[in-house]
Amino acid sequence: HPQEALPQLPPGSNKLSAAKVLKLHKVIAYVEERLNVDQKLLPLRLVCNDKPLPPEMTLASVRTFVWKNGGEDMLIHYLAKQA
Repeated sequence: HPQEALPQLPPGSNKLSAAKVLKLHKVIAYVEERLNVDQKLLPLRLVCNDKPLPPEMTLASVRTFVWKNGGEDMLIHYLAKQA
């Protein structure tokens, strides 16, 4: 997210091709692994169009109910979870 202090994903890791049924908690785990972030120390959350996304939501649901920009690649940001 542009206003977040977290590092960017390494080159080649910032675009994910995945099945539509993939749940967001798996995307969070992917990002944490690429950033070498300990989930207990710095849990992450995802947002799309500035709307928080529940981890149990699928990529298909995000595209249908939150993204709504047709055939464009979906843009999801990761942020540090607020305490």
